[in-house]
Amino acid sequence: MINKFKIKKNNRGNIYKIISKKSKFYHGFSELYISCIKKNETKGWNKHKKMTLNLFVIKGKIRIEIYKNNRKTRKILNENSLKILTIPPNTWVKFINLSQNSSKIINFANLMHNKNEMEKKTNL
Repeated sequence: MINKFKIKKNNRGNIYKIISKKSKFYHGFSELYISCIKKNETKGWNKHKKMTLNLFVIKGKIRIEIYKNNRKTRKILNENSLKILTIPPNTWVKFINLSQNSSKIINFANLMHNKNEMEKKTNL
């Protein structure tokens, strides 16, 4: 699910309100982290059993591949797209950097990262 967020215009610099308790894709908050993906690199496939991911690209351009219920979809987010991608639990996800430099993606997670809560695969 792709979600938009609000931008408050300000002549000294805009304010980006990315997520709040009132957001329809808000599922609680436990952790915020940034993942870096180097040039020509891929991260994934990963599946969280309980965690909901809210992903926002702050630098670069990333193709996000999603696999759920035997259906694969692709979404491309970049630092100018101003969109958040919500990945529900039990969904496989993979990140591919499409930039000439490193890319960075923020995850607003509803749970703390726990390696026992996730699965990893090389291919799907």
